[in-house]
Parts: sequence; structure tokens; C-alpha cells
Amino acid sequence: MRRADRRALRRIARRRRPPPQGYRPPPPAEQMRARLRPRHLLVIVSFILLVVVPAAAVNWYLHARAADQYVSRAALTVTSDDFLASAGMIDDLLNPVKSEASDTDILFAHIRSPDIVARIDRRLDLRRIYRREAARDPLLSLGPDDSIEALTRYWRRMVDVAYEPRQGIIHLRVRAFTPQDAQAINRAIVEESRRLVDALNEAARADAVRYAEQDLAEARARLEALWAELRAFRNRNQVVLPGADAAARVALIGWLQDRMAEALVERATLVETTRENDPRLARLDRRIAAIAARIAEERARLGSESAGAGGRTMSQVLADYEALLVDIEFAQGAYLAAMGQLDAARAEARRRSRDLAVHVQPTLPQSPEYPQRLLLGLLTTFLIFTAWLIMVLIGYNMRDSR
Repeated sequence: MRRADRRALRRIARRRRPPPQGYRPPPPAEQMRARLRPRHLLVIVSFILLVVVPAAAVNWYLHARAADQYVSRAALTVTSDDFLASAGMIDDLLNPVKSEASDTDILFAHIRSPDIVARIDRRLDLRRIYRREAARDPLLSLGPDDSIEALTRYWRRMVDVAYEPRQGIIHLRVRAFTPQDAQAINRAIVEESRRLVDALNEAARADAVRYAEQDLAEARARLEALWAELRAFRNRNQVVLPGADAAARVALIGWLQDRMAEALVERATLVETTRENDPRLARLDRRIAAIAARIAEERARLGSESAGAGGRTMSQVLADYEALLVDIEFAQGAYLAAMGQLDAARAEARRRSRDLAVHVQPTLPQSPEYPQRLLLGLLTTFLIFTAWLIMVLIGYNMRDSR
């Protein structure tokens, strides 16, 4: 048997021995004093220092120093003339967000942004408002940091923005140390929100018209370039209307052919009635040769031979002119279509409009709602006690594991 086992048996035997004759147990108070250990005193002292004192300090500050905070409420949304056509109740359930939800998202982000904080600060002096009770309540007031980042962080603590995406409604709960300040800040938020909605409205109208104006400018520039090319074409080929010129040349050739036929008939008649050396025959031959040369020249200009400005044939000039006319016709059609699109864009821009609908005007509070002293005191006490209890259990666990 091991030595440890023998010691355990001896301790058990001593415990089972009957008490000596005349032995009387000590009173309960002495038993209590006998069981009290230094660790017990350490637990009691730590409970007083780490639980009772901090909880008492927090509750004293909440009831004696914390300043009252008043809440001003408002509800607003962005409305638009445009709407999405609903496909029925199932579509409403699957797609509950309205067409103006994107604008409301922008407004929601804007209310929490440093931009609106800076604008309202310039109007109302937010630092003065949020430091109104700083001497009495330094913990719940704005700190000494004057940066816009610190002011924005405190703004997000004092301005609660709740967004309902299904209805597209933004609920505002603005806190301040006086009812008038809370209502003034809430009204400033509504005014700045209306200014943002107006800016979005103007930007959307300008974008819709700007794209149409760009298309019209491009169509106009293309048409002007083609007209300039047509003028250069006329100057280069020294012709105003190649089609009319070609028709005139064809008519001239026909007239010359008629004169040629008349001259030939006259010569044939003269040959039958006169001698071969008749001067009239020579004159008719010269006339016939001149008419034939003229006909050949006009036919060459029409395309059989090189003629015209730059050595180009009339058929080539006419083909280029007709192709240029087709391009001009298409450019004119595009220009007219762009003008129609611009008119339609302007009408659509006038029809589209966003507006800020304020469902609940900024209220003037009559009684303070914050800080919630009882709730904060109980919650703080519970958290402190829980942390202390966990620390004590960890200490006893470490002691027992040795």
C-alpha cells in the first residue's frame, strides 16, 4: 500500500473517533470566525470597490448631473411623378420598393453625412447647442474637440434616422438639451433635405436635356460638314447642279444630232442636183464635221472620254454628287430626329419632378425622454456585477486548479 493511501486511511480513522469525554463544540459565532479566510475578505472588498462604488457613481451621475434631453420627431419621404407599373399583388410583394427609394436612400445618407452637419452648424452653431450643459454634464455633452469629424460622430448619437424601405419613409428623432433647440435642428434637417431634393431634381432634368442636346449638336455638326463638302465639291467641279448640267448636255447632244440629220439630208439633196465641186457641198461638209466634233465632245463630257474639271467625266461627277446628296438626306433626317428628341426630353424633364413630402412636421417636445436614468442605471449595475462575478469565478477556478 502506498504511503498516500495509508495517510488517507489514518485521517479517516481519526475523523471516526468519538470526541473525548467532556468535549463541547464551539458556538456558531466562533465557527463562523473560524471559517472566515483572507480570500473571503478579498472578495468582499472587491465587491465593494468594483461593484458597489462604480454602480453608485454611475447612478449618482445619471440622477444628479446628467442633463435632460428632449426629442423632436419628424417623418418625410421623396415623392416623384414617375412610378413603376405594378404587375399585381405578387409583384408588389416581391418588389416592395418604390421607384423613389433610390432618392430616399440618397437622402438617408445625406442626413448622416458631414456635409449637412457643416451646413446646419453654420446656420445654428451646433457646437454651442451641444455644449449648453457641458459644465454640468460633461460626459453626455459634446467634447472639447472642434473638428467636423468629432461633431459628426456626436451628431449621429443625437440624430436617430430610421428608414422604412417598403414605404420609403424616413423617421427623424432629434435630441437636444432644450425643446427649442431640438425643434430648430429638426427643421434645419427638413430644409436641407428639401434643398437636396431640389438639387437632385435639377440635376436629373439637366442630364436628360444635356444628352439630347449633345445628340443634336453631333447631328448638326455632321450636317454642316456635309454641306461644306457639297460646296467644296461644286467649287472643285465648277458645277452647281450636276444633274441639271448633265440633262442640258443630253439635250444639247440631241439638238446637235437633229442639226446633223438636217445637214446630211440637205447634202444628199444637193448631191443629186449639182456638181461635185459645188462650193455648197464643201460648206455642208464643214458644217457636218463641226457638228460631229461637237457631239463627240459633249459625249466625252458625259462619260465616254476624259473631260470636265480635273479630267473627271460627267458620269463620275454625277455619281459622286448623288452619293453626297444621299448622305445629306440621311444627315438631315438624323438632325430632325435629334430635334424631336430634344423637344421630347425637355417635355419629359418638365414632367418629371421630385418633391419632399413631410408627413410629420418637426414637433416641439414638452417633456424630456433621455437619458433613461433607471434603465441605464440597472443595465450598468448588471454589467458591472456580471463582470465582477466572472472575475471571482475565474480566480476561484485558478485557485482550485493548483
